[in-house]
Amino acid sequence: MAKEKRNLYEEVEFGNDYGYAMQVKREAETQLYEIQKIWGLAIAGTVCGGIGMVLAFHPIFIMIGFVMGCVCYSKVGGFGIAAKWAWNIAKFGWFVVPYFPIDLLVGAIALCLGFLSLFFLPFFVVNHIRKQAQQNQQLAETFLHTCQQNDGAAA
Repeated sequence: MAKEKRNLYEEVEFGNDYGYAMQVKREAETQLYEIQKIWGLAIAGTVCGGIGMVLAFHPIFIMIGFVMGCVCYSKVGGFGIAAKWAWNIAKFGWFVVPYFPIDLLVGAIALCLGFLSLFFLPFFVVNHIRKQAQQNQQLAETFLHTCQQNDGAAA
């Protein structure tokens, strides 16, 4: 039996709702505009966070990376995604060591490391949000184009 591949990005279902497709398209365009404004900030935050981690948690670079990460997440709504990814990292750490007292400690450490890496490396979360918005915009445009073609053929 073949294992079903999970999609990393959520796929939007429109049904027959033209108005919902327009709303998704507008929201995706707005989100892409916001991402375009903070794209450089996300890259700079990732560079500062990476330098801070390499330099044994140099406080200035760590603080700059953390602040830039928080600004990026607040602009595009990445806190939930970062938390979900950190939780998945923690579950991986929890299941790697299946022995009871140790697995809780490994899971907690993995959760802390997940949050640490995602707050100091905001480029990856912002890039994920950008790809999701691009996919939503493309799906909405395809649906709207199909609806317009059907309306033209019916008339």
